[in-house]
Amino acid sequence: MADTSATAPPSHSRAGHRVHGWCSMCPDREVWEELQAWRARENGRHDITPAPDRVPSPSEVASRG
Repeated sequence: MADTSATAPPSHSRAGHRVHGWCSMCPDREVWEELQAWRARENGRHDITPAPDRVPSPSEVASRG
């Protein structure tokens, strides 16, 4: 984790800089990279067991038809 006392340049994400040390406004960074970093962080904090991120195919609802 990045330094919690870090500050961000004007117009940059303070939260991104505090947590990741960078944000999507930094040179050579893209919005999708910041989004992926936040998702990975949150998934790591909340996922305690592996789980699929999609419904099994065919779904139980469709098979009852």
